[in-house]
Amino acid sequence: MTTGGLSSRLDRMATPFDPATACETLFLPLADPKRRETDPLRALQAAHDLRIMVGLAELGAVRLAHRDGWTWPDIGRCLAITKQAAQQRFGPLL
Repeated sequence: MTTGGLSSRLDRMATPFDPATACETLFLPLADPKRRETDPLRALQAAHDLRIMVGLAELGAVRLAHRDGWTWPDIGRCLAITKQAAQQRFGPLL
């Protein structure tokens, strides 16, 4: 693909995030290989969008747990990370 072609395709990708479309792009091919996504740019954008969505959901859950008095060791255990990792990652965001 040429650089100009990629640039115009990236411009078209600058649309609002749609979690249903992102999930369909990434997960339907697992259930039905005939529906495999053949556009790497679209697949990468969907993966990126879902990573952001999951990160925001995780942050919201940590804020809720912290507000309800959970300790960093408790939060870390639920996320399968150490208490130090949980505190370093989420502490500044609370």
